[in-house]
Amino acid sequence: MTLVELFFLLGTVTLPLIGIRLFTNQFTISDLFYFIALFFLLIYGISHRKHITHVIPFRPFWFPASLILIGGFAASIEAVNPSASIMASIKAWFLYSLWLSMGIFLSREGRGKKIITALIIGSLFTAGVAVKK
Repeated sequence: MTLVELFFLLGTVTLPLIGIRLFTNQFTISDLFYFIALFFLLIYGISHRKHITHVIPFRPFWFPASLILIGGFAASIEAVNPSASIMASIKAWFLYSLWLSMGIFLSREGRGKKIITALIIGSLFTAGVAVKK
């Protein structure tokens, strides 16, 4: 298991823990794990001399994600809390561009079952909390 896969799976399992914020009010535990996975994915690409489009494939959803980012920045001008608005825009762009690209990369590498298993484990955790009284 590579570090990219480990941190991506940790981020996926901890998705239900959105109420726990570590450093600021903006980042969740899963965000931290996904950013670390992205860092290691870039290191992997550099160390194996892979082209950027191999480790972070550009997909048709990058253009709409960029429009979301531009629109979010434009809307942040008149926002009550501009820094939170900008951070939300960046997180949305990250989700629709880099996060999906990392998932595609890991799925291409044959790790799709592990990603789905991590999603199910995270969902079962959330369901278990909701069911238990």
